[in-house]
Amino acid sequence: MKRIKLITTGILGLSLLAACGPLKNQTSNENDVAHKAFEKFVSGDTSLLDSSKDQWFVPEFSEEAFDYEYTFLDLDGDKTDELLIQMEDDPGAFNSVFHYADGKIVCWYSDSVEAICYSYPLKNGLMVEEYDYGDQISYDIYCYQSAGEKEPVNHLFVQEEFSNSDSESNIPEYKVMDKDVTKEDFEKELKESVTDYLLDRSDWKKIG
Repeated sequence: MKRIKLITTGILGLSLLAACGPLKNQTSNENDVAHKAFEKFVSGDTSLLDSSKDQWFVPEFSEEAFDYEYTFLDLDGDKTDELLIQMEDDPGAFNSVFHYADGKIVCWYSDSVEAICYSYPLKNGLMVEEYDYGDQISYDIYCYQSAGEKEPVNHLFVQEEFSNSDSESNIPEYKVMDKDVTKEDFEKELKESVTDYLLDRSDWKKIG
């Protein structure tokens, strides 16, 4: 599996974190019910999956042809975890988010098309969409709202080398929220707001 570039995001206030999700998972009876439903789902029982399956690509995760993995994380701050599934150590091949409510599993997001543009979660409940295009890398940090809407949080951009089409560009270039910053400030921003929140490999459980 390819190694993804786990670099991202911006300095966030406590109020923003509270709006986007908790700093750590919460437990509740509803959360336990959601976990049980998700466990059945990843094992092949799709009976609780609602009509969102017609809007998003939802593969058979238990099939032997591909290796998938999953984790639980509260992404919208409602004290009930969402289910995140991705291709094992390779969200560029596939990544998805599922929500549990009213006895149904709802697909909030699924992507298996853009290998150079993919999403992955952070331990604080935020998500990162990373776009690797040639020498340019952009990071869109966002959180989920209660109905699966994406709320933008921050945007980072870096280009450190020239490409044929960018021979006139001001390289290297570092931006946070479209504002130029120094390399040092950019790296500090990444570490303080995202790198320290990256999930460990042990946070993911292989399906099957």
